[in-house]
Amino acid sequence: MKIAGSTAFVTGANRGLGRRFAEQLVARGAMLGFSSRRTQVAAVAVGAASLAVTFMTSGTASATTYEAWQNVNSSQCLGNDRSLTPGAGLVQRICDGSLDRGWSFTYMDTNKSQFRLRNYISGQCLAIAGSSKSNGARAVQEPCDGRLDESWSRDNNGSLLLYNANSHLCLAVAAGSFVSGASVIQWTCGLSHREQQWTAFPNT
Repeated sequence: MKIAGSTAFVTGANRGLGRRFAEQLVARGAMLGFSSRRTQVAAVAVGAASLAVTFMTSGTASATTYEAWQNVNSSQCLGNDRSLTPGAGLVQRICDGSLDRGWSFTYMDTNKSQFRLRNYISGQCLAIAGSSKSNGARAVQEPCDGRLDESWSRDNNGSLLLYNANSHLCLAVAAGSFVSGASVIQWTCGLSHREQQWTAFPNT
């Protein structure tokens, strides 16, 4: 059986035989998805990306859809440079389908006005460092715990801005940079500011 380059799904990967099996698969070049009650802990220990799977009552399973979020000004995508560290700063990188540029979309309220973005690699959510309300505060990833600075929205006029529910500021690329690796921050919202405009498409 060819293991390198294949995709494996392992249950119970946070301890015991499941964890050792997962570690061996990763060491042999497999892309690993896994299920455990402590997904983030298992990801750090094994060195793998978690694959979010929703188990339906019918007994079938469907994989979560991951999208790339592309900045209109730079044409680069929101990513975390494959970091698993809570609080790691987010950057823009070339949109090439890399897994750290994949984000899942989940509504936070019944009105479907607020949503959160969860990163494929880390399983953590787009947030603002220290829940800051200041211009220039860094966009980071943090464990998804439902706090207000993890909530984002669009406005009602069809703009491409991403508003933070806590700060009422918008996601932006610092100084409108076109450089790969430039920091992503929050800034006072402006409808004409292309560095604050984002579109989403399948991360392939």
